[in-house]
Amino acid sequence: MSDDMTPDTEPAGSLVPPAHRPPTAVGAPDVPPQPPLLPRMRRAAPPVLVEALERILDTLDDIGDSIARVAGIRRDAEPGGG
Repeated sequence: MSDDMTPDTEPAGSLVPPAHRPPTAVGAPDVPPQPPLLPRMRRAAPPVLVEALERILDTLDDIGDSIARVAGIRRDAEPGGG
């Protein structure tokens, strides 16, 4: 009776167990994470722009000193901001 229930063998079958495959990740995100941002590089301002900005700020400072002297807020200061 046991001869009738035995399945046929495969012609190319091997006795080695199948290769182990890691389990599928079910909870993984659909898209990969974004790469980290690189630090921004500061560029030096052109010397002409820096010089123009310094002149503008010096002029505004002189105007503010003049207004302060006229309004009596500040005593006569030394020229040049001393």
